Amino acid sequence: YKSFRGKKEFGKERIYRDEAISILDIDLNLKKIIPLDEIFYSVGLLHDANSPLIEDWADPYHLNDIHPFTNKNGEKILYLSMRNYGLMSFNQTKNKVEWIMRGVADLQHDITPVPNKKNTISIFDNGVEKNTPLGSFKGNSLIAIEFPQNNNTKYYLGRKLEDQGLSQKRINFSNLPSNLIPNSTTQGRGRFLENGNLFIEATNQGKIFEYDPVNKKLLWTYLNKGKSGKIY
Repeated sequence: YKSFRGKKEFGKERIYRDEAISILDIDLNLKKIIPLDEIFYSVGLLHDANSPLIEDWADPYHLNDIHPFTNKNGEKILYLSMRNYGLMSFNQTKNKVEWIMRGVADLQHDITPVPNKKNTISIFDNGVEKNTPLGSFKGNSLIAIEFPQNNNTKYYLGRKLEDQGLSQKRINFSNLPSNLIPNSTTQGRGRFLENGNLFIEATNQGKIFEYDPVNKKLLWTYLNKGKSGKIY
């Protein structure tokens, strides 16, 4: 769900795009809309989201993914991946933000609970070469982050999550031949499978593959290529 609103700033009309979570019933009737700007306002971060120092900023959230999840208490949790802001866990049952995270992943996609792990999610990190120290860019990666049980809203900033009480594991694919390293800059998906392997979709490159992180081995790969040689 997206809506647009004009805003006067320094004598100039600027258009902001708000996005929202739409709740449907089993018959696809619209029951409720939860605007993201109201969620950010509830934790005092609306100005932070809407006021970056970019002249033509119009898309502060860009909601890439919502993953619904029911926790052991029967509460409905919505995991949000926002391209231009970061990550969020929103407890729909309590109408409360559990945590917000910025800076751990660039232009991230596909926030997903990790199978057989409590309070653990994975994130497909697109990675941005211009946001990486010179010479350290390694393409896409998949991050698993474990959260402690906490009743207070938490805000996490930066890549050093261990210093903030979290546990994380980042897996990149730099051991693969250069033509097989995923480098999907604006799209992509990735998650842990039940068997512990990784499923990766490097959308910009038109390929998917399964990777064994223990043995650092590519198990299979598929390239979406036409007979003409064009990659889709």
